[in-house]
Amino acid sequence: MIMIAAAPLGTNDDPAEQLRLDADFDERWAAWQTRGRVHSRALRRNVLMLGPPVALAAAIAYLFQIP
Repeated sequence: MIMIAAAPLGTNDDPAEQLRLDADFDERWAAWQTRGRVHSRALRRNVLMLGPPVALAAAIAYLFQIP
């Protein structure tokens, strides 16, 4: 005999309650975008600082490979 359990009722079936739970969405989204901008700026700065030493090392390695 197969027993099928009843599906649990959702805790947020009320549309007004769902809106109240997501009332701070704009604040969270703005914070997420700010963190993304800060991370992007830091990554670009690190890549720009790392570029010249890598280029110099590549040029030196290339010079030593020429017979």
